Amino acid sequence: MANIRDVANRAAVSVSSVSNVLNNRTNQMRPETLARIRQSMLDMNYQPNRIAQQLKTGQTRMIGLLVPSIVNPSFAMLTREIDRVAKAHQYRVLLGNTYRQADEEQAFLEDMFAHGVKGVIVVATAMDRPHFANAARQGLVMVNYDSLMSCDSLQGQPPFDSVSMDNVEAGRLATEHLITRGCRQLAFATESSLTISRSQKIEGFFVAAKDHGLLDHALVIEGTAEVAYGDAEMTELGRGRWRRKFCMPRRCRMAWWLLTMR
Repeated sequence: MANIRDVANRAAVSVSSVSNVLNNRTNQMRPETLARIRQSMLDMNYQPNRIAQQLKTGQTRMIGLLVPSIVNPSFAMLTREIDRVAKAHQYRVLLGNTYRQADEEQAFLEDMFAHGVKGVIVVATAMDRPHFANAARQGLVMVNYDSLMSCDSLQGQPPFDSVSMDNVEAGRLATEHLITRGCRQLAFATESSLTISRSQKIEGFFVAAKDHGLLDHALVIEGTAEVAYGDAEMTELGRGRWRRKFCMPRRCRMAWWLLTMR
């Protein structure tokens, strides 16, 4: 079985050059050198020893991704894009579904430490729970997406970087899409326990309805989740209650689902 020295000898480069390729440090490497090293790896069927790399560096080329439920279409799409970018940088993504259960979140963070993972993306989760701040103090780097941020009471600064979007505008745009398609009876199907982002999307929903004089024809349909934090249940909830509430034009019967937001 070929080792890193064999690859270096075949490519006529140093071991450190091969190591740079393995660790994606190729910014200052000449293209022909990089191509020669990669071809040597291919020719020799070289597979790096990831366990040895982890022991040496104390970390792995993996990123943790914590979501409430992958069943939610928005989380599924986000996961796909994160995975695509991670692979482009030679990283793998470890996915955790927590259904917003504190014990599942804490167990996932502990698993990340056990596997040497140093970075985690936390999606639509209550970041004021103490296990997140504790993990950050222990060296876990976290990026919070679309959640209410907490402040580190010890330092007076947020312990996480945060990325979000204009949720009010997102709700408004989705509603505008339905209205431009001729829909005049509007519904927002959602799980009954509201998150910050969901509340903001509902605000945008009513903004669009008001702008078009449809406030009296817009309602929020809430349901109690049984599994998967409601993400797999909202479709049937909205369809059933919508049919009982409204008599819809045919073109609108499948349009309401655009507003089944988290």
